[in-house]
Amino acid sequence: LGADDKAGVAIILTMARHLLAHPEVPHGKLRIAFTPDEEIGRGVHKNLPTDLGAKFAYTLDGADLGEIVYETFSADKATVRIQGVSTHPGDAKDKLVNALHLAARIIDTLPHITLTPETTSGRQGFIHIYQMSGTAAEAELNFILRDFELENLEAQGRLLQQVCATIQATEPRARITCTITAQYRNMRYWLENDMRPVELAREACRQAGVEPFSIPIRGGTDGSRLTEMGVPTPNIFTGMKNIHGPLEYNSVQDMGRATEVCIQLAQLWGKEAD
Repeated sequence: LGADDKAGVAIILTMARHLLAHPEVPHGKLRIAFTPDEEIGRGVHKNLPTDLGAKFAYTLDGADLGEIVYETFSADKATVRIQGVSTHPGDAKDKLVNALHLAARIIDTLPHITLTPETTSGRQGFIHIYQMSGTAAEAELNFILRDFELENLEAQGRLLQQVCATIQATEPRARITCTITAQYRNMRYWLENDMRPVELAREACRQAGVEPFSIPIRGGTDGSRLTEMGVPTPNIFTGMKNIHGPLEYNSVQDMGRATEVCIQLAQLWGKEAD
């Protein structure tokens, strides 16, 4: 994604080039990592915190000019599998159990005017079906569950499981399973205990002539995973606009400001180390 992860790579490399070209700029030890598969929630390998050897870290992953992110969604994914009973449609009377019909009933039973991405905003969470595939014999539904608070996220999982159980009860010849897997957690749970990485990022913005601000983001970053794994990792803006849409873009000017912020931040952490 050009204005998102790729912009972050460009900003990091530009910062590194500047610091290498100007050894007179004081800073502490810096480690740089590039993580693939961030957009599908598999960007942080279990060995990354050890490999980094860092007490704190930052991602550069989207966000508007001046935005320092320290609160994200908590996220689970859910996979619903439906095993029907297949037979020739010409001889299906009282035999066929159509998995696609059961899939449609699950979707129809879930909330439509609440708890969906298109009906929520701000701090509201959602259940989002993003993929469905299958045949009359078997089908699979893929959902993502999102909320800022763990108890609400768990409630979403229970709701989906209850809907699946209800549809299962109407057709005992079918087999419906609902598997929920954790993806990442709200980094706020850990960062609110030590806000130094956030406060220094804000100060770096001010020193670069950028007014910092923070709002909860309706998504996540690799920093969400890293923070949960023991390396507190807020996110620094890249300046991305029209997030993940066909008209997504960024400006060289905003990327330049983000680079300045990173250079200032490296110096601030150097002073902290002293």
